[in-house]
Amino acid sequence: LPVWSQRVSTPLLCGGLLACGAIVSVAETAPAADPAAGTKPAAQVLPAGPAKEGRFVLIELLTSEGCSSCPPADAMINRIVIEARDKILPVYCLADHVTYWDTLKTPHGVWKDPFSAELFTNRQKLYSERMQGPNPYKGRLVTPQIIVNGRTTTQQRNQPFTEYIQTLLDIERPCRIEATIEPVKQAYRVRWKIQNLPVDACVFVGLTEDGIVSDVTDGENAGRKLPHDGLVRVFNEIKKPDTNNEWQFTLPKESNPEKFRVVLFVQTPNDM
Repeated sequence: LPVWSQRVSTPLLCGGLLACGAIVSVAETAPAADPAAGTKPAAQVLPAGPAKEGRFVLIELLTSEGCSSCPPADAMINRIVIEARDKILPVYCLADHVTYWDTLKTPHGVWKDPFSAELFTNRQKLYSERMQGPNPYKGRLVTPQIIVNGRTTTQQRNQPFTEYIQTLLDIERPCRIEATIEPVKQAYRVRWKIQNLPVDACVFVGLTEDGIVSDVTDGENAGRKLPHDGLVRVFNEIKKPDTNNEWQFTLPKESNPEKFRVVLFVQTPNDM
């Protein structure tokens, strides 16, 4: 599995492997200029190294601002991703905020996570239902939960998490993504080509934002300021990605393009 990554602007086992893993490819792309500037950036690709060799780590963090156990997990994943960026390693995070904490009554009231979405709760349900073998997460929805390359992390409970990440970076996978991104009027357009695409695979594309700080006033985290990186703002499934090979999106108004990333990955329905 390769990873290819840039910013949007530069100014627990769940299924058998498909030779290249439950998640078969990841990519991040970024244009070099704001669409309003009218300049067309060149396609940018992660430097040579693990990404070029089909190696990557994609971390999906199932989390919620309403859960007091989640901030330490959020912070740990953020540190890993920041270190990976500094070392130019293909390690990426999707912070998926689930909804089932949004109605939980606590002594400090109820907190509705402003970033939660039912699609992330449903995605966690799919992972939970399709886990194989003994697993404490099987059939349960709990936060925080970490999915790495389509697998839950119970596989490496006796291994330091950073060592587990490095182990995955040593695995070469045959699927490849080449992606470009360019401004189109007031939007951005992502296009991709995929080599060795499994027949039943879909492309998932996520728009993530870094550097968000949320003031939580109620619930288990009442009175805390919670920082978020890799927070998923938009998440879409692209079916028949061999023919449907582009996606267009806009950024929220008054947002900083430097804080946004586009993440592409390939996954089959039976391997999540």
